[in-house]
Amino acid sequence: MPISKSRENCKIVVTMGDPAGIGPEVTLKALAGVRRNRRTAFIIIGSARHLRRLGRRIGLLYPARLLRDRRQIASVREGLFLLDVPSPSVEAVTYTGVQTTAARAAKRYIDCGARLCLDGICDALVTGPISKEAMHKAGVPMEGHTEYLAALAQARFVSMMFISRRMRLALVTRHLALQRVPGALTVGRIARTLEQTLDGLEQYFGISRPQVCVCGLNPHAGEGALFGGEEATRIIPAIERVSRRYPRALITGPLPSESAFYRAYHGGCDAVIAMYHDQGLTPFKMVARDTGVNVTLGLPFVRTSPDHGTAFDIAGTNRARAGSMKAAIMLARRMVLSSEKG
Repeated sequence: MPISKSRENCKIVVTMGDPAGIGPEVTLKALAGVRRNRRTAFIIIGSARHLRRLGRRIGLLYPARLLRDRRQIASVREGLFLLDVPSPSVEAVTYTGVQTTAARAAKRYIDCGARLCLDGICDALVTGPISKEAMHKAGVPMEGHTEYLAALAQARFVSMMFISRRMRLALVTRHLALQRVPGALTVGRIARTLEQTLDGLEQYFGISRPQVCVCGLNPHAGEGALFGGEEATRIIPAIERVSRRYPRALITGPLPSESAFYRAYHGGCDAVIAMYHDQGLTPFKMVARDTGVNVTLGLPFVRTSPDHGTAFDIAGTNRARAGSMKAAIMLARRMVLSSEKG
């Protein structure tokens, strides 16, 4: 759903993620390095006590104004704020890996941030990394932020897009076992991913005549059905359907994935559509390991996140790099402002 309303100021919510991971650390570092913008309020959602303790540990304090109630957010205009969402379980969290207490706290932060956006109080949600394993052990069956937020927003279809300075990537299937991918690649699913990608390129990046490369599923894009028939029966029909609906777009494919990503890396297309998770994320993270941003298309608000996980092995050590989180925060702001201009 496009964001149509215009605001006097932009409000970006940042959840600190799993308290036992690097989410709180990269949140502090990213916001410490973000230039304060007029008309923009950055609101951290998390535990004030945990962030203070972590700040002392890594020698980084944050000049955030403390908010105790979400109703206070309506009156903020610009600057850095912290909405304290206390959870007794956070006091027991240590930097020792997967912990159900940390997962339950992280879920509370996500729920609070999503509700602020769904209620129209805030414009964008930037989510710190969580552990799917910890969530499941805590009794919260969650494939990931993307699917969970889609359910909260009652979104019929969402797409996962990754953004870097040199590449944009969208996935047709996401967290799915490889053996299940071929059966999940329907014409409708491929077409809908393509359509959301084209809409996103225009709405958020101002690209009205996009060029998109679509990967095949099989080696050499099937080699004329020699290595598989999904290209002919599913991918090509989807491309043809979307090409009729979007005559201003140039959609090329199905291509061998190495050809598609070579074009994208050298500026030959505006986005790549990959059929499954590792087909797209392996080349993307090779070129954007610490600067890539995950974007969810199809929600009624802007949502971004860093493209890394909880990194439990270095949590609390002051070794986490915040480039991806900082990029996610600034991209969320640009997307909100771009959608308002449109």
